[in-house]
Amino acid sequence: YTTADRPGAEEERETLKKIIPQFHVIGGVHNNLDREEMLSVIRQQQESYLAISGMIVIIMSQGQRGAVYDKNNKPVNIHDVLMTMNSGKLYGKPKVSNSSR
Repeated sequence: YTTADRPGAEEERETLKKIIPQFHVIGGVHNNLDREEMLSVIRQQQESYLAISGMIVIIMSQGQRGAVYDKNNKPVNIHDVLMTMNSGKLYGKPKVSNSSR
């Protein structure tokens, strides 16, 4: 099954939508993206704001060591996600990264 069909995925998404605003951050939900769409959303979000001091990216997906699966069940390397986050307005700013299996 895909992540979109995974039992509990919708409940987890709704819980995050309630919790994230408590951190006073601007955010959005993007569902069922392929690799290029994931990286593009990260680039677009960091370029959308004049002042950005950080970014939280939560990718809810199945995966393997060092990668998550996109909507086509193709692996997206976590290193690629982090490198995209470390470009543009976030270059040189602190990042927190965690991935679990």
